[in-house]
Amino acid sequence: MRTRMMIFGVGAAAAFATAGAQGTIQGTIIERAAWLAGCWELRAPNRVTMEMWMPPSAGMMLGASRTIVGDATREFEHLRISARGDTLVYTAIPSGQRETDFKTSAPVNVALVFENRAHDFPQRIMYRRVGADSMVARIEGPGPNNTARGIDMPMRRVSCTTPPAPPAPPDTLVIGADQSPDGKRLLVVRGVGSNWEVYVMSIEGSGIQRLTDHPAVDYVPTWSADGSHIAFVSVREGHQEIYTMRADGSELTQLTRGIYRMKHDGSDVTRTTTTR
Repeated sequence: MRTRMMIFGVGAAAAFATAGAQGTIQGTIIERAAWLAGCWELRAPNRVTMEMWMPPSAGMMLGASRTIVGDATREFEHLRISARGDTLVYTAIPSGQRETDFKTSAPVNVALVFENRAHDFPQRIMYRRVGADSMVARIEGPGPNNTARGIDMPMRRVSCTTPPAPPAPPDTLVIGADQSPDGKRLLVVRGVGSNWEVYVMSIEGSGIQRLTDHPAVDYVPTWSADGSHIAFVSVREGHQEIYTMRADGSELTQLTRGIYRMKHDGSDVTRTTTTR
């Protein structure tokens, strides 16, 4: 998956292990990624991305991805996952560029997290299994002005042989996705022209509901830890401010007036400048 994610292969086991021990190590590690085998689709209004994975065999999984915009291929990527000792290595070669390795030493059956802190972006690639036919891929890394950046990509399992339906006309843009703590809902930003609004939908992509309604841009929504509230950024005051609302869009509250610094849990809020 380009600057996105996907792949897992498993190479040789530790050099001093016996042949039997090698098979055990490889089998255990690679089977934790076996649920990824098959084809997955990420569909946006104007583009379709398909990711294909071979099932694990001989300690390796091979994959590839392709993004189509209209009738043209815009991006492609070769992927593999291999095992080095007790570590899974995810290798990505996006659109013919130089290959990059991301490593994990603690894969689990429902989540795979690969890191390379020396890489520019992304530095972390993650796959989280949501159901038998759905998952959320995520990439993380540094953003501008010493900020953190993350992108969620909800994907669904599809046929590997049936050609994907063409993307819809490019009249609406879907930007990012944030999964609810219970794993059942997604927050997304939909943009029509210069107006971006926050929506919520089921993890399968159904039952979409608009939560914000303002001519200004509303974006970067995120769930509270218990899933009861949503925080987002808006420029409805002429500059970026943080707002909160209940999960149904009610009780809209402006949280900041200026630029603040706070801890990840929302505590220790300190005003650094003001715009008023």
